[in-house]
Amino acid sequence: MAYASFDPALFAGDSLAGLDRSGRAQAQALVEFARSYGVPVVVTSTRRTRGQQLDLIRRGMTRATNSRHLVGRAFDLGIEGLSTDDALPYLEWLGELWESVGGRWGGRFRDFD
Repeated sequence: MAYASFDPALFAGDSLAGLDRSGRAQAQALVEFARSYGVPVVVTSTRRTRGQQLDLIRRGMTRATNSRHLVGRAFDLGIEGLSTDDALPYLEWLGELWESVGGRWGGRFRDFD
């Protein structure tokens, strides 16, 4: 599947609640860019409290104790109607787009703190 390159300046829209202002517009642009290609992206998480993070650790959903979610500098995406495994090709594409504008994609993380 061929896609145009991602330019956040071309996709402006409503902000993602909970994100720090420094990355909010680019995150929204990424979501809107994907949706413009018919990919039903959903934001599954932005800012978290320490308690929410610890709960995710206890449930085995993350290992990060000092997640950037705690300060509103991270967000998670999913693809509506798809399991994580089925969504992986789309999430990898979104991660690569995010990296192309200087973001850090969690799908490459090996050290979770």
